Amino acid sequence: MIRIIGMCCVLAFISCLGGGCDGGGERYSDVGSSLAPPSAGQGRVYFYRDSRADGLMVQPEIQLNHKHIGTSIPGDYFYMDLPPGAYVCVIPKMGDVDSHGCSHTLAFTLNANETRYIRTYPHYGASLEDKATAMATLGNCFYSQNLPW
Repeated sequence: MIRIIGMCCVLAFISCLGGGCDGGGERYSDVGSSLAPPSAGQGRVYFYRDSRADGLMVQPEIQLNHKHIGTSIPGDYFYMDLPPGAYVCVIPKMGDVDSHGCSHTLAFTLNANETRYIRTYPHYGASLEDKATAMATLGNCFYSQNLPW
């Protein structure tokens, strides 16, 4: 019986690795060049996470300037068009947020007509990436409509 349960767990894990855990949207590499640009005077921020198996079940929320804007889901991305300004991205540090209120923060500035790329991680927050670095991962991510509105 234990062997059967173990095999079921392995099969479920393998199906997630094969794309079963993506957000169901279109792959960025297929649609990225056809996305409408942000409105005049706005900037765009992409939030994305690679699909590696480590931290597969860890999906922390993403906050921007103290507002919940989405969830860090393996293999997914979403974006926001925002006015120029200073922003702080906060991702609760899993395991510590309930007992100590700890979180990871990333401060950045967004200029008009600028695109920024924020890569999220399951256990250690986020990093601001340049376009070339971001495209290596973002191109394989699927669009997620996990925004709270």
